[in-house]
Amino acid sequence: MPLLSSAASTLHAFGRDLESTEHLARILRIHLELSLDGGAVPGGRFWPRFLLLAGWPAMPEATASQAVETAIAGPTGPSLRGSVDAVRLAAQAIRPRLSTEIYEQVNSLYWRTREGARDGQLQSFLHDVELTTQLIGGLVDDTMTHDHAWSFVRLGRHLTRSRNVARLVTRKAGGLIAAADTAVAWSGVLRCCSAFEAFRLATAEHVGRDAVIRFLLLHPSSPQAVHFCLEETLTAVRQIDGGRRSGADHAVGQLLALLLDGAQEPIRRPELFGFRFERLCGTVSEALDRTYFAPAAQAHRAAPAFRVQSQQQQQTAIGS
Repeated sequence: MPLLSSAASTLHAFGRDLESTEHLARILRIHLELSLDGGAVPGGRFWPRFLLLAGWPAMPEATASQAVETAIAGPTGPSLRGSVDAVRLAAQAIRPRLSTEIYEQVNSLYWRTREGARDGQLQSFLHDVELTTQLIGGLVDDTMTHDHAWSFVRLGRHLTRSRNVARLVTRKAGGLIAAADTAVAWSGVLRCCSAFEAFRLATAEHVGRDAVIRFLLLHPSSPQAVHFCLEETLTAVRQIDGGRRSGADHAVGQLLALLLDGAQEPIRRPELFGFRFERLCGTVSEALDRTYFAPAAQAHRAAPAFRVQSQQQQQTAIGS
């Protein structure tokens, strides 16, 4: 049974905002740790660059305390508290689609972020947010029926993760040129994606610019790599489409082709690749809106099933 466009949009937003919460909590926690290591902090633009990475407009004079406060509770941009609020709001709207375990964890996370970190416990607070969002993601997979509703949550999570990782890698490629200790700096990039151990197990290469970019963008089986996330996004789209080839399928396929057809470009010119990737992500978002989230599109997709049902009812009536 096709989902209403409003339900599909909210399920997608739930997955998207859940992923954004986890990503923001992790990169803030890792940047706080990196700020204690002078070799990982090129020049005096460490925290302004962090805010740009987190999605905020340029704040060239931002101090560490200002950046942390903005990232956690800033009211006009992508803050941690704002992301958790959005997750809870979406969960309330789709409550019948979620298990009790999922909803309880979302509600608990909401109230903990409202209370905020206690003095001297910011790192453990951020780690708690990170682990709770991972727990919710696991509960989505283990307690939801793997139907269209589940696929829309997966679609939101994996598409958002691919975008976050691509942005992180391509922007760090330019910002870390002046890093005194390249290994420490690029290890930090891996840790921002929860991929340090996976990198060490998957490759014998030393931690460095080209190796990390190649792993985080192109590895086919690391769950934090862009390639893996786009494959999962495409799988979710095709499960939703049920065998039909939609505009969303085509748009995600184009995004995957951009990554794979010129596999060396992200390494040679990561910032140019990042620009092209971000622009095509906008095309994917527009395709998702047209295909799934616009009421007219939903009515069109439901029409064939409705016509078949009506024809069967008419034949039954004639036969009787």
